Amino acid sequence: AIRLPGKARLDREIGQYGIEAAENLAEDVRHQAALLLAGHWFDWLSASAQARVDAAAVANYEKALAAVTRRMQLRDAAQLDVDQARAALAGARLAAEQSGGMAALARTRLATHFPALPLPAEAPDVPMPEMAEANLARLRDLVISNSHEIAAAEAEARRMAAVADRAGKDRLADPSVGLRVFSERGGAERGAGVVFSVPLGGSHRKALADEAGAGASAARAEERLARFTVQETADGDITAARYRLAAWHRARETVEAQMAALVKLRRGHELGEIDLADLLLGERMVHDAFRIEAEARTEAMRAVTRLRIDSHELWLAD
Repeated sequence: AIRLPGKARLDREIGQYGIEAAENLAEDVRHQAALLLAGHWFDWLSASAQARVDAAAVANYEKALAAVTRRMQLRDAAQLDVDQARAALAGARLAAEQSGGMAALARTRLATHFPALPLPAEAPDVPMPEMAEANLARLRDLVISNSHEIAAAEAEARRMAAVADRAGKDRLADPSVGLRVFSERGGAERGAGVVFSVPLGGSHRKALADEAGAGASAARAEERLARFTVQETADGDITAARYRLAAWHRARETVEAQMAALVKLRRGHELGEIDLADLLLGERMVHDAFRIEAEARTEAMRAVTRLRIDSHELWLAD
């Protein structure tokens, strides 16, 4: 068989683009694995941070209960105050049990999905999320330029275009050239001949070419869709990072304001100017503020980390 001119080149291009598409798809799978790891990791850090806040609240309420119990024994507080403190402590213990269970569940999920990953006994503290606006914009541009999804779609579109061209050329079938020799009647008759054959094309080959052309058009559409999807991802990542960082800063301000108010409430309660109910309310508001800050800090770090992963600045090692 003899391939007509141009067909061998197209065959090489089909193979080359197929390998390129496969390599980029493999890297995109690693990308998805990195996102999965980050998601489970920050789920664990978030739940553990909430558990630490709730454990600190339990310790604070235990001190408050001990203090008011002592005051009741000295006839400086009523039984109602003790009951209120005990109820607040019970609620704090319930929240601590729930958040501790959620932390254990998050760690179990992380360990199940990544069994080879060595995990510490306790989750580390969530770091303070800080990133300059210029760096956010730079990472957003890298999401698009480093996208393996776009690269894979481009390679697949080129491969399908080459497949379509190859099918078009196959409408003119490849010829076959051969040499035949024969010997008959015990060698009395001998001969040799050249054989040349060309299959006749028809509607079947045309249909195959049309099908390949439609596949190439679909691949180009998939490439455009991949570009749109990655563009949306990049814009969504930077928007999420910006507002998550802003929300965390506001949460920090809330904690500072609530702590300043609580210091005054505690001092007022010691002087007998503030009721226990007001003090417990202040303690609960501080507790809630710390929980909100811990969640906002984790979500900000989650958003920044996702942007770093999508931009390929942060990547999985082998």
